[in-house]
Amino acid sequence: MKIAVIAWSLSSGGIERVASVLTNRMIDDNHEVSIITLSDNKEGVELYNDKIKMIHLSSGFNNRVIRPMSKILELRRYIKKKKYDVLIPLSFGIVITTIIARGFSKVKTIGSERTDPSKEPNSRIMKLLRNIAYSRTSKMIFQTDEAKNYFSKKVQQKGVVIPNPIHDNLPIRDSRLSREKIMVNFCRLVPQKNLFLLIDSFFDFCVDYPEYKLVIYGRGPLEKELRDYINKIGLAEKIEIYDFTTEIHLKIINCAMFVSSSDYEGISNSMLEAMALGIPTISTDCPVGGARLVIENMENGILTTVGSRKELTDAMKYVVNNPVEAEIMANRAIEIRNQLSSSNIVQRWYDVIFDDLKS
Repeated sequence: MKIAVIAWSLSSGGIERVASVLTNRMIDDNHEVSIITLSDNKEGVELYNDKIKMIHLSSGFNNRVIRPMSKILELRRYIKKKKYDVLIPLSFGIVITTIIARGFSKVKTIGSERTDPSKEPNSRIMKLLRNIAYSRTSKMIFQTDEAKNYFSKKVQQKGVVIPNPIHDNLPIRDSRLSREKIMVNFCRLVPQKNLFLLIDSFFDFCVDYPEYKLVIYGRGPLEKELRDYINKIGLAEKIEIYDFTTEIHLKIINCAMFVSSSDYEGISNSMLEAMALGIPTISTDCPVGGARLVIENMENGILTTVGSRKELTDAMKYVVNNPVEAEIMANRAIEIRNQLSSSNIVQRWYDVIFDDLKS
């Protein structure tokens, strides 16, 4: 097959990590795969097989109206020229752009919703455009039933629930090594992740456990605000923020725990990877149900109420005070490697793609 995966960029967000797993696996299965990005940012290309065709559609216009239209026209020209069998736009904005660019072409388009559709986009006009675009796809991939059920019956009928895949090459922890007294999160530094809640809960946790540190890996618009807040509450020596790194898994594998404080998620890739690494994992039970899809509370991780500072703090304390139980949960969580392996998840994508091509 001739497949084009379309994304905004290849930088370090969750959507891009999914694109990496899908396309690398598809190229291994001898399909002709292209990745089309609509951003000038070329970060992240090192994560991809060099047989994948990378197309960066840049625009020479800076005008807020002309620039997006020029990208649509450029994408339209490229789609017509290459005659793809399947287009896979990732995220609501890219689905909208692709449907407009595709025009009346009959090329199969399998859209993908990657977040909480009730929260993003926050513009009524964009929500309307998204809903129209989704209704004009061949199929829609959702991460959870909760996300799928948000939409109209027409969209639900073409919807298929497929969780995120996990990278096959994650390291395996040496269980003989002691856990470092570090809790970790790695994510975009954006309001959705509610990192201020994580910092506040860690502040309370440190009253009883001053020897622990919190390390956050990520980049985003809230970085300065987060650093200022950390300094304000006097935790500059206990909380560190680092940029993303390609060696993130090796750096965190011996951490005491991973903690996600998000207000909403599709399915957090960082949470999945932490579980697969065997790190005791705590997550808010946030919409659209991605965390509870994979975490059975107190069995392979801990779920807390969204926004609850006390519950998050208590969960951190539980992991420290109950090391045997925490390790049992972490060992159970590793099973997610098999459940969400790239081969299993990509096969589910193939089932959708082949079924769609037959129709």
